[in-house]
Amino acid sequence: MIGISRITRRRISLLLACGCLLAASNALAWPALGGPGLPVCDAPGSPNQPASAPDGHGGVYVAWTDFRAGFPQVRLFAQHVDAGGTPLWADDGIPLNSSKILDPPRVAFDGSDGVIVVWRDFRADTAGNVYAQHLSSAGAKLWSSGDVAVAAGPLHETNLSVSPDGAGGAFVSWSDDRTGTSDIRVQRITPTGALDWGADGVAMGIVTLGNHPLFSKVCGDGAEGALVGFTALISGSFNAYVQRLSSAGVPQWTAGGVRASTSTLGVNCADLAADGTGGAVIALQDNRSRNSFQQAFAQRIAADGTVAWAADGVSLSGSTYPVYEQNVVGDGTGGAYLEWQSYLNDGTGNSKLFVQHVAVAGAPGWGPAVQDLATPKDGNGWLHSQMIPDGSGGVVIAWNALGASTGFDISAQRLGADGSRVWPAPRVLASLPSIAWQMGIVPDGTGGAVARWLNYLGSTTPYTIAAERVMGTGTLDVPVPHAALHRVLCAPSPAHAGEAITLRFSMEEPGTASVGVFDVRGRLVRSLLLDIGFGPGDVHAHFFEQALVWDGLDSQGRRVPPAVYVVRVQVSGVGEAIGRVVVVQ
Repeated sequence: MIGISRITRRRISLLLACGCLLAASNALAWPALGGPGLPVCDAPGSPNQPASAPDGHGGVYVAWTDFRAGFPQVRLFAQHVDAGGTPLWADDGIPLNSSKILDPPRVAFDGSDGVIVVWRDFRADTAGNVYAQHLSSAGAKLWSSGDVAVAAGPLHETNLSVSPDGAGGAFVSWSDDRTGTSDIRVQRITPTGALDWGADGVAMGIVTLGNHPLFSKVCGDGAEGALVGFTALISGSFNAYVQRLSSAGVPQWTAGGVRASTSTLGVNCADLAADGTGGAVIALQDNRSRNSFQQAFAQRIAADGTVAWAADGVSLSGSTYPVYEQNVVGDGTGGAYLEWQSYLNDGTGNSKLFVQHVAVAGAPGWGPAVQDLATPKDGNGWLHSQMIPDGSGGVVIAWNALGASTGFDISAQRLGADGSRVWPAPRVLASLPSIAWQMGIVPDGTGGAVARWLNYLGSTTPYTIAAERVMGTGTLDVPVPHAALHRVLCAPSPAHAGEAITLRFSMEEPGTASVGVFDVRGRLVRSLLLDIGFGPGDVHAHFFEQALVWDGLDSQGRRVPPAVYVVRVQVSGVGEAIGRVVVVQ
């Protein structure tokens, strides 16, 4: 991924994919914290099942389902909201497919300036198949208009998980019962939409009981490969497994995956994260207490596939209280932050949100005062929680629970690496008089987060999707967006190998523009320079438009191969801007 510095206010103004500048009068700012949030979609089709990914610049991509085309023809839509709270695409989002979709979509940031959306629809058969599309930040489809068929087996492909691959593409895992029993398959989609690991992906090769859909979680291993954790029903008991795949899709650990716990009374993979050293930390739900509920445990699988912590997992919640939601975030040094909710069956009727840090050696480090993060109003008003890294060694945790009024709040807290509360008190991102659910958060690049959720507003407009941003400071000090967008227009795109490509951008003052063309791994392909001076007639011009032609060759004079390329324009004292171009054969 290419590192992008913060854009200054005296920035290069950039063009939309259509070549038009956004007028300042159309700019919308994030609403104040603690209100109803920014409307992302309030179409009469009852939006549902939102998913989100960061855009790399402080904004968010959101995809969801709704039936504005008429029930039961549920369709898929998406929207891009920039860092300042401006929806950039069509009102209520752009349509992505024309066939029935029932399950929630999955989305992954491409690492530069777009998003990969993966979903299951029924265009080809009654069992459904998995499809994917790559959208530019301006909402243009970068792959085939008919989408990429990721999984088109004869039976069911369900329970999708998607993660960036760190090279401009995405990893996808799913439950697949084409053989009569369920197995987990994993695929890598390249930046150009190719299926890198064969037409059918890589099967984990586990022998399960029946064709019950399996849960899985996939993420990158930090070395261009993938980690996948999953739950399988084997020999009458649920077990949690983890497998590592190389960049070529070759399993690196024992056949069928490494068993994460020796416990035999029912263990589930609740969540998975890379540990920062090539291995994985897995959040486990375990029923070893023989009660009717499960407890929170954790396990680490080292980069070589060995079980690094206690053979039956590290206990987090103890055996007294039931656990019903867990999240894990790697700390980058082999350990992890783990979060869970517990119902306190001690007569109080209360629930609590807990968090713990487990170091690389497997020792929990935070005491009860740190672990006890939040208690909702009336004790048991939980709906959902989520945890993400803050980019500085800590985490941001958000929760959706009964608030001070009769409705639900979206709240968040940032924790430092030592467990300290970075914000003196939890930040209430939204407070609503009615129900809010399906909350999710993504990093905003400043140590804060952008949250999205589903509102229930009443019978007239029953459901809407809303969003809100909180900065790493715990405040909403985002300026109203500048009149220009942060983009370079590259045309044509797609371009054929060897074809000249015009790079268009506009500046507010003269300077020397340094233009670099990079591949999706961040390697410099070609460097260009352009001296820009304003003539007498341009003194009062607000923008000074420029065009630079790249001949489609690399620094050695060779045609660049088909791929996605990132174009970065930098001007000393002004700022920088990012665009992208797709080159095909």
